[in-house]
Amino acid sequence: MSDKVKDRERSLNRYKKLRALGLCGSCAKPTKKSLCPTCRIRANLNTRNYTRKLKNNNPSKFELIYGKDRYCRRRTIVASYSKSKNLEVKKKTLEHYGGKCVCCGETNIKFLTIDHTNNNGAEERRIAKRDGGVGFYRLLIKNNFPEGYQTLCFNCNIGKYLNNGVCPHKEVMT
Repeated sequence: MSDKVKDRERSLNRYKKLRALGLCGSCAKPTKKSLCPTCRIRANLNTRNYTRKLKNNNPSKFELIYGKDRYCRRRTIVASYSKSKNLEVKKKTLEHYGGKCVCCGETNIKFLTIDHTNNNGAEERRIAKRDGGVGFYRLLIKNNFPEGYQTLCFNCNIGKYLNNGVCPHKEVMT
């Protein structure tokens, strides 16, 4: 093993021992965090100096590590992963509440949503200080799918809202 690797291991072991005792990993002062405020500022300055020197001395390596292309590639990967996970959460919730619109029978998941059967959605959002969407679906899953919700398509949902709680499909034609 090279001296550089041994030094790194020694340094890491020292850091772990200090942290186990509730001390700063760098200067050994008592602290609840991994580094005391002084050492945290110093580490931040060292990082800034490193990136500044790297940008000036080796722009191609800097672009590879911190560049816009890398960020954009990563962003699309994360976005597609989030989209698929969110779709799974929505499918699970909608399947539990029937999987199709209870009014017109629509089954395309892109058109389906969860409706409050008591027409108290706005009040519930105000109390919970929460909007709808995937966060709402996750909340339903977390609470073991409580009663008082049903699956509707967006057309029936908005029709119910505009028609005082009655979907236009259910309204008797006169």
